[in-house]
Amino acid sequence: MNNSDLRNNKSNYLVNSLFFKTSFNSPINLENKTTYILQETKSINTFTNKSIENNLKLILKPFKGFSASVIHNYFIPSLKNTSNNYSFLSSKIRYIPKNKPWQLELSGVNLLNEKIFTQENTTDISNNTFGVNLLERYILLNFSYSF
Repeated sequence: MNNSDLRNNKSNYLVNSLFFKTSFNSPINLENKTTYILQETKSINTFTNKSIENNLKLILKPFKGFSASVIHNYFIPSLKNTSNNYSFLSSKIRYIPKNKPWQLELSGVNLLNEKIFTQENTTDISNNTFGVNLLERYILLNFSYSF
């Protein structure tokens, strides 16, 4: 078309995840999911991006009606540039009294106060950078009543 040569492009996208979860009869349990992503575009040149994401969740249930969790998410958007990585921490404490129509929850989000999340994508025809400004660290108190 338009007197230009057609290119033979080939794209590969691979996602591998490993997930485990404990279900001990104890007040402490864990969940973890690690994901490896490979993106590859081949034409005249080869463009490759490898990334890793890890999500770890600690679940606490010390007694009936009370639960808490701490979640740590760690992202390395490109293994070529490991200095550009992101770490997010959030937590939640919930109290649900027995035979009462209400519950109370305290949540903390972005506790490490990350300001921006940036991701780069390179192909044979473009270099794209995607950045998102993040909400600053905040704490939320939630009271729910059912009637």
